[in-house]
Amino acid sequence: MEKDNNFLTIITKELEKTQLFKSTENKYVWEKSTDITKKNKFLKEKEIHIYDITKKEKEKEGKIYNVNDHVNKSGENPLIIKNTKIKFIDMTDVYEKTQKGIITNSLGAKYKKENTKHSFPSTDMARISIFLRFINPQIKIKGFLVNCLKDF
Repeated sequence: MEKDNNFLTIITKELEKTQLFKSTENKYVWEKSTDITKKNKFLKEKEIHIYDITKKEKEKEGKIYNVNDHVNKSGENPLIIKNTKIKFIDMTDVYEKTQKGIITNSLGAKYKKENTKHSFPSTDMARISIFLRFINPQIKIKGFLVNCLKDF
């Protein structure tokens, strides 16, 4: 993992496929949010920026939206692991809020089928944030959605 500006950038594999994310430094492509082996990679991070895709037909491709909150509609919880007890994870104020920030509906595998039913759909924003908050409750998370008009 390369480090720059004292934060790590995580992008979803869906965003990586679109080639809309231009930064080549300081990025980690999130492949599978339930892979607990990633835990050690993020334990010492103080700040992480998460980038995911969204689809807003009437907006310019590549436009970036700040995320203030998410609704996990993926039907999955990255903390449910066989034979493991999970403590309650407080997701209050998980993202650093901005005045123009939005709330995303994180759809996971349902993104392709259901993205037109939601104002700001995303794929793994919620699952990544839940996982990061679980391993480090003090971590500062900034969420961003990149408008992608093409299907991938």
